[in-house]
Amino acid sequence: MNLMLNLSSTDLDDEDLQQLTQELCNSIASETEIKAEIPSGAVQQGDKGDIVTIGTIALAFLTTGGLTALCEVLRAYFSREPSLEINIEKDGKKVSINAKNLKPEALQALLSQADFTTR
Repeated sequence: MNLMLNLSSTDLDDEDLQQLTQELCNSIASETEIKAEIPSGAVQQGDKGDIVTIGTIALAFLTTGGLTALCEVLRAYFSREPSLEINIEKDGKKVSINAKNLKPEALQALLSQADFTTR
């Protein structure tokens, strides 16, 4: 399963949000069996370096058991930054999670409602 996570926060500016995104990406990659990376966009002539979409992480699940591990990592970040909201996108379908609705069973239900299957 491949997903895109898009982070947002009413309390963080772009720089702080991107730093939190990088930290979360590193945590997911090191603490789960999920491949996580910050995607970069196409570079236009005259641009300096890769264009990075602020707050975006691309995930590739290497096993079907990664969802519970992902929930535990996200729970730690929601406790650090309660204003954090994460939109999960797959094939144009989106679900939104935040500190209030992040429980492994609730997240699984949200993903199921949006037809986010672990295949």
